[in-house]
Amino acid sequence: MKKPMIHIFTLLVLSIWMWPTSCFAKEYIQSFKNGKINWSNGVAEAVANGSSPKGTLGPNQARTMARIEAISSARLNLLEIINGIQIESRTWIKDLSARSETIREGIYRLLINSRLIDIVFKKDGSVTATVAMEVIGPLAELVLPESIVSISPVKQAKAPNNNSDHHTGLVVDCRGFKVETALAPRIVDEDGKVVYGPVYVSRDYAIKRGMAGYIKDLESALNHPRIGPKPFVFKGLRTAKTGPSDIVISNADSAKIRGTASNLSLLKRCRIIIVLD
Repeated sequence: MKKPMIHIFTLLVLSIWMWPTSCFAKEYIQSFKNGKINWSNGVAEAVANGSSPKGTLGPNQARTMARIEAISSARLNLLEIINGIQIESRTWIKDLSARSETIREGIYRLLINSRLIDIVFKKDGSVTATVAMEVIGPLAELVLPESIVSISPVKQAKAPNNNSDHHTGLVVDCRGFKVETALAPRIVDEDGKVVYGPVYVSRDYAIKRGMAGYIKDLESALNHPRIGPKPFVFKGLRTAKTGPSDIVISNADSAKIRGTASNLSLLKRCRIIIVLD
């Protein structure tokens, strides 16, 4: 009986040791007073406290009313966080919401259905609630630019096995300068020509996984399943004049990205990660 147990234990240890590095990735988290956005997994969270009004009939009613207030306040805080998300450079969700009743109502519906991920009942009768919703998926479908359309797959000739230029994903290293997160970031060359942006991606991929992933560690990015086993890594030089979420890369790297059909296919499928400080 001992040998099977030893064998199982050995397999368990080996499986933990060989666990993909991406599981321990240094996530890029944007923090706020009442919540955060995890840009590595595409989830926004908000927290709030609730208390029962004076004159409640008993402890059960007081707790119920405090719970309702906490959840409602958390969702209002989540709305504030969502409204502050940048879509493209110098365009925020709050701008679209102010101009479009359809988008505004759509966001409210998503907020009402946001997940309650934590509820804490305190001894003083107050309640703390945490709610969450994805910034990809339905929200992205609602607010992403109309210039992002679904692109039909193009049949390509099979690349030879010895093709050293055949990459599985793209990683842009922006450590060393400030880049603001956005749902629809752009990458441009030194002449201002767009290398990556809304017109280069297929809408279904942009909605499902976001136009780009944001991670805080280069090693984690290189081992992330989003970009596969053979990523092409290039250095961001600075942010563009068009806005703080747009990244400038060298003309040489731009030519390499544009140089093969397989790289353009990676752009279409949003197989890109941006590494930030």
